[in-house]
Amino acid sequence: MKKILIALLILGVVVLSGCTKSTASTGGSAGVVITSFVADPTVIQGGEEVYLLMDIQNKGGTKANSIEANIIGLPTGGSTGWIVQQTSPPPAELLPPEKGMEGESTTVEWTLKSPESQTDIDYPLEGAVKYRYDNQKTETLVRLGNRDWLRSLPTDQRDQETKKQGQVSSSSQTGPISATIKAAASGSRLILDIQNTGGGVAENDKIIISVEGMTCSGLTGEVTLIRGKSKQLRCDPLGEPTQKEQWKNIRIDVTMGYNYIVKSPLVIKVERTPVV
Repeated sequence: MKKILIALLILGVVVLSGCTKSTASTGGSAGVVITSFVADPTVIQGGEEVYLLMDIQNKGGTKANSIEANIIGLPTGGSTGWIVQQTSPPPAELLPPEKGMEGESTTVEWTLKSPESQTDIDYPLEGAVKYRYDNQKTETLVRLGNRDWLRSLPTDQRDQETKKQGQVSSSSQTGPISATIKAAASGSRLILDIQNTGGGVAENDKIIISVEGMTCSGLTGEVTLIRGKSKQLRCDPLGEPTQKEQWKNIRIDVTMGYNYIVKSPLVIKVERTPVV
């Protein structure tokens, strides 16, 4: 696997209401996307063939592995079913974009034969692509202050210094699942916010995740996204400022792996089979 160079993007302080004070996030990228999905022709007679063409491209920051493409929603088998044959399958992997170059792309092709039909029928279907992202890594720096030192300051100065807590810098997100660190106003707690920012779903809503630099309540190596959308974990940073330190930057690494599925809809119109 090619190394992915991750540049830290320094962000300003974002003041949030409620329990959180600042956030590190640059938003997720699209990952592997379906850029085109068409039928040729779009209208056929019963018993005729139609060709499907699907263009896909890796627009994320990580190599996509174990790529599969399938047609779903069409009845198959028997005299009333479609015959579906994939004539040009996807490659096993697609490389991500690099400087001055777009991510790898490919075209997947199918030949479909429709069943005989006594009436005109619209057949809705979907083209689905499943792929795996491994080692999607986000690096974050969280700035924490010494709580005893902050308490010792005059009120005005303490208020000013407290506002500096939780300043963070973060690497770019590299896929449709994003990981964001939110710093609590006190600086003593952190929140790991995992979001599905892509146009598809994680398979079974499962994300394999490992965290360095903080401990998260209930994290056992796998998380399940709630309704396929998000999951928040409360975490404690490791290595808070010592008595001799006023401030300390804590580096937190979040690494994720998951299978992701994207779909694109299509309708094929089958006209009544001519009577000979």
